[in-house]
Amino acid sequence: MSQQNPPIEPNLRLSLNDLAVLRSVICGYLAYVRRTVLPAQQPRVQLHLLDSLYQRLSGIPPNALEVQIPLYVPEIRALESALLGFAAFVRQKVPPSKDRDETLQDLERFRQQLVAMLPKE
Repeated sequence: MSQQNPPIEPNLRLSLNDLAVLRSVICGYLAYVRRTVLPAQQPRVQLHLLDSLYQRLSGIPPNALEVQIPLYVPEIRALESALLGFAAFVRQKVPPSKDRDETLQDLERFRQQLVAMLPKE
């Protein structure tokens, strides 16, 4: 029986500030979904992936200036969904302002960087 090496996964580069923001987005999205979506309708695999990713991000020392995190394709897709969901929540709950719009633009740029990491089909 031969063992295959798993494919090399893309690395997500994050600054200390990006890391804190990403943890907040994941935490906020998870809380929102668990509070508003019926348990039977919750995307369990996606929530598990996000929980796991949040734990990995939380384990990074706070003094790290920049980190590289390997991500699997399902994690990238789950993170993309979380970013889209979080942005929709912000649009719905936070009154329009320059700060809100700049934050949403930053989230969208980050989401596009994530999507660019996905393998071409």
